[in-house]
Amino acid sequence: MECVQPTRSCGSNCPTCQLSGPTCRITSPWRTSPTQPLQACLTQALQLLDICVKNCGYPFHLQIATKDFLNELVRRFPERPPPRPSRAQRRILEMIEEWRATVVMSARDPKDFAHIRDMHRLLRMKGYIFPQITLDAQAVLGPGDVSPPL
Repeated sequence: MECVQPTRSCGSNCPTCQLSGPTCRITSPWRTSPTQPLQACLTQALQLLDICVKNCGYPFHLQIATKDFLNELVRRFPERPPPRPSRAQRRILEMIEEWRATVVMSARDPKDFAHIRDMHRLLRMKGYIFPQITLDAQAVLGPGDVSPPL
């Protein structure tokens, strides 16, 4: 596995996404575990997504709130939750809970983010347990960050 600098960012007004660090690319056919490099890349991708959500504002929030994006994010979740979710599944559940508690709840027009609320409800009905979100995590996305520009 080698690290490379990202070539695209989520927008020209998002320096944090451009400076969020390298992403990884699997180059070695000799691995100790077939999932180890993939887990590292997935963890970095989820971290980059979290950085973009917290720093790129309303237009980016609209993109993550689309039905297609959310379905793709949870595509590999089993119908019934496993006894012990993977690290990536736990992180995705944490992000969806965070988005619901911040982006959806403080939006001027909650209809823009109905798919986040619906995905949260669907996963909860299937038996997935969402982690508690800290006040620090909620404070990152203030009301001004989740409203459309006037």
